Amino acid sequence: ISTGGDLILDDDVVVENTLRVKSTSDFDGNVNMDGNLQVDGTLDVDGTATFNGNMTLGNANTDTITSTGKLVTSNGLKLTSLSTATANYLSGVLGIVETGDIAYITDGDSGNPCIGVYNGSSWKRIALGSDISSS
Repeated sequence: ISTGGDLILDDDVVVENTLRVKSTSDFDGNVNMDGNLQVDGTLDVDGTATFNGNMTLGNANTDTITSTGKLVTSNGLKLTSLSTATANYLSGVLGIVETGDIAYITDGDSGNPCIGVYNGSSWKRIALGSDISSS
């Protein structure tokens, strides 16, 4: 089919094989997919994106996940829970912990749980103490 202008179809279009678009495609409305979407370049989304279900960001510990906005969680901030040995292994041997990373160290303060902050060479504990007062 060749057309010099718009091709207007007023019913469903069914493609039973591959649909190749060699330029930009604009959709005015919803796009529903019953399968996977593979993007081999950059996926730019203007507006809100909602992902329901599990999500994987990256496929290696060398991948960088960058957020230039504020992270908001619906169920509260979840910290990683680690033993001292695991925290030291991740930071020292594997080198995948960076300065400023935070973890809940299950046995970090003489065997007592504490919050730990990695300073680039070791974990520094933030002792859990008195309740926080609202006044």
